[in-house]
Amino acid sequence: MAVIKSGATSDLLTIDPTSKAARTSLYDSSGLELSGPPYGSYMAQIDLRPGAIVAGASVALWSMRNLSSRTAYLRRLKLFAGYFAATVTATVAQFGLARFRTATPTGGNAITVVPKRTSYGSSGVTDVRQIAPSATAGLTTTGVAFDAVFAFFGYPRQPVTTYGAGGFMVSVDLPWKEALEPFSAIELAPNDGLAILIPNIATVAGDFVNGMIEWDEE
Repeated sequence: MAVIKSGATSDLLTIDPTSKAARTSLYDSSGLELSGPPYGSYMAQIDLRPGAIVAGASVALWSMRNLSSRTAYLRRLKLFAGYFAATVTATVAQFGLARFRTATPTGGNAITVVPKRTSYGSSGVTDVRQIAPSATAGLTTTGVAFDAVFAFFGYPRQPVTTYGAGGFMVSVDLPWKEALEPFSAIELAPNDGLAILIPNIATVAGDFVNGMIEWDEE
């Protein structure tokens, strides 16, 4: 029989009674745990079908805000975005991603957060919302303090007839949280949020952004 004892304390290695195996936790050289189990893992939809909305540095189409004491680690953003309409002046659509704090956007439609496992507790992201279909104004962002946009995505706008009946669409896939890479995730500290903005270019009827966002809470 072998007994493994900590050199710093009197703790002994424990064998899991079900798997009959020992469990370990991985840490980096600074003592940061690399593979700690999350409080829960969650996802929420993004379904933007705006009308003509004037651009601005604080014009938000979608937002989520972490109102818990935990940190939300954004795992992945998966989107399909494009333009589908019969006619348009050839131009470019552009959307930006930015963090925010101080206040929560209001208006639009509330989105339900879905846990990846039904046994997970309630998410600390208690407010997810987006503009209503065909809206001609963004969410109300009174008092919201936005950080600088850290990422843009977009596509060229062309009439449906240019590309056939399928219109034009691009895929946006941002896998932020990688295994054993503790600093790869985008972190939303308590009271921080994430928003999809249109800081530079107005939307037009026919634009769409559809998909989902995933995050862990620890």
